[in-house]
Amino acid sequence: MNEIKATDYDNIEPIVAQVFLLSKIKQITNHLKAKYPLDDYFIAIPNIIIAEKDAVYCLSVTGVQAHHDEFKLVLKRIQTLSNVTQSAKVFYQNVLNRIVTSITQIMVKKVPFSHDWQSYTRIFQQLVENKIQDLIKVFDEYITRESKELTDHCITDVHFKSWAQLRILTNRYLQKNAFTSELEALKHIAFEEFIKQKISSQQLKFEKKPSKKSLEILNEFINKIKKEFKQNKQYTGCDLQQFKQILKLLQRTMLYYRCFLLQLPLYESAKELLDKIEKNNVVTVATSTGSGKSSLLPALLIAEDYVKVVVTQPRRLPCTSICRRVNETMLVNRSESKLAGWAVSGDQRDIDARIIYLTDGLLKKRLLNYKNFIKNLPDNNNKPTVFFLDEVHERSINIDLCIALFARLLTEKPEIRSKLKIIISSATLDPTVPKLFHQIPQLKVDEFAKPM
Repeated sequence: MNEIKATDYDNIEPIVAQVFLLSKIKQITNHLKAKYPLDDYFIAIPNIIIAEKDAVYCLSVTGVQAHHDEFKLVLKRIQTLSNVTQSAKVFYQNVLNRIVTSITQIMVKKVPFSHDWQSYTRIFQQLVENKIQDLIKVFDEYITRESKELTDHCITDVHFKSWAQLRILTNRYLQKNAFTSELEALKHIAFEEFIKQKISSQQLKFEKKPSKKSLEILNEFINKIKKEFKQNKQYTGCDLQQFKQILKLLQRTMLYYRCFLLQLPLYESAKELLDKIEKNNVVTVATSTGSGKSSLLPALLIAEDYVKVVVTQPRRLPCTSICRRVNETMLVNRSESKLAGWAVSGDQRDIDARIIYLTDGLLKKRLLNYKNFIKNLPDNNNKPTVFFLDEVHERSINIDLCIALFARLLTEKPEIRSKLKIIISSATLDPTVPKLFHQIPQLKVDEFAKPM
């Protein structure tokens, strides 16, 4: 008969003992008995006792040499299972980290810098960091649970390949629980938090209480942006193009807010006016001086994502002064690209800005002398360029010619109607002006008037 001996197997790692061995001592013992049975007289052989000592575990095995040899093979397979499980956890964490590193590179180094984008990025990264910790914890629990289910195979199957099973389980988990879907949700949560920090929490600091109506209008604008963010597929994804689009959303949101801060009378009617502009080719606007039509309305149009707004003024001084005021009130940092520029005969500044103030005489020259001036207008997802003829009540020759030239263009070239919108604004508007455009077949014309 083979000699029965007791051997201690020391330095068993706690994770191996606690996760895989403690609950499987009986199964291992039964496996050894079944594979190398002894006479009934040795009913208690083989026997396994597990004990903890100095933060490690010791397994005392009593049995014949065949039992010890088989136990060592079983222990090796279980230790391999434990190691592969830890490797799967590290692999999953590395997958998440690689995705986040790639996204961070795009957000920090490739998206044009702005303070609003910096704030959004900081919020988003913190949310991602917290989410990763949650996801790692969930995956660790999942893969540990699945690994424990594989322990019986390690005990009984000499050919069992734990690494192959763990790889299948990990890949299946990654496919079923895509991190990209989590990132999409975090983008929206970050946007909500951005609004909370930049807008909602600031309302407690106003020196002058804003009007109830202006607050309602601001909330309508913000809710519209949120809806667009959620529903428009152009924001789905974490590539450079999607983040650039989100940057534009942030800029538009803050334009709505900075327009609100001015508390100009026209803001309370902004939604009604902007709806008219969206639905029509030509809109005439009659408001009193100081309502905000010259500075507020162009900024609101950019917030509405119109590609460019060209605003005429009768003289050079209003072009430069209104332009300066728009940049001062709509931008928080001088290093940012200018929102407004100006052009007069012989001089210009920031001409690539999205709002351009120019004299009506200069616009007249461009309409008369550049045949492709309208044809070459930029296009932005069907959002046209807006021509805003301001201070029309002065009725100079240049203003009248601009009105006439636009009327002729819209009559003779109806195909350009999708590329431009015309706003004609005045403190007191001559009724012959809207009448001129009402006479053009199939042209959509509306009028807006705010009481003096």
